[in-house]
Amino acid sequence: VPQISARQAQYYREQRLTLLAQRKIAHYLPPTLLGRVEANPEEELALGGRRCEGAVLFADVQGFTRRCNGAPPESVVDQLNLYFEYMDEVVAAHGGIVDKRIGDGMMVVFVDVDRASPREALAVQALRCGLGMLRSLQACNVELAAAGVEPLVIRVGVAAGPLVHGNIGSRERMEYTVIGEPVNLAARLEAAAGPDRLLTLPEFAALVPEVRGAPRTIEAKGFGSVQAFELDPA
Repeated sequence: VPQISARQAQYYREQRLTLLAQRKIAHYLPPTLLGRVEANPEEELALGGRRCEGAVLFADVQGFTRRCNGAPPESVVDQLNLYFEYMDEVVAAHGGIVDKRIGDGMMVVFVDVDRASPREALAVQALRCGLGMLRSLQACNVELAAAGVEPLVIRVGVAAGPLVHGNIGSRERMEYTVIGEPVNLAARLEAAAGPDRLLTLPEFAALVPEVRGAPRTIEAKGFGSVQAFELDPA
């Protein structure tokens, strides 16, 4: 009986650890990729990458360093968590993957790992997501105002093109991400965007003709002079 009880206890511990691991993975990977991991874990969790078309979105809170310097750390964390709750809901609704967060910034990718969606369709997903984030920020700011906190202002940049997606890192620690020129360009566009505006390339802005905007020329590190187009979510 003691041996049977010990085996049962060990079994329940293993089952619990497995369940916890599945829940953690589910928080890091989108449902489509999670399904691929479950079907073929040895391949999908291996280091390496595959080519694909995709779109990349960067969003950043303007003046967040100043905000951090003037508020208790706990308050800053609460503000960020509220902000990310709103933004993550928009990202999920548009089929995006939150690739990473860097402080108050976030990188979102839109890829079709089965290579069935054209670049333009993925760009539209990213653009509509970014515009949705800017609009959703208004509701977030209403909550912040009710708590006596000044509103957030964000900038968004979107680019699209060929990417490599996969697991980058080492056997001890890896992360799913994408690399490629659109990643760097989206980051440059975000940095140059106006307050509560989305900056992208003209060919992508033309895919959402119902959204108002204006052309701009920016100097982007590593790209030189770039013809861009700034969208107004209003």
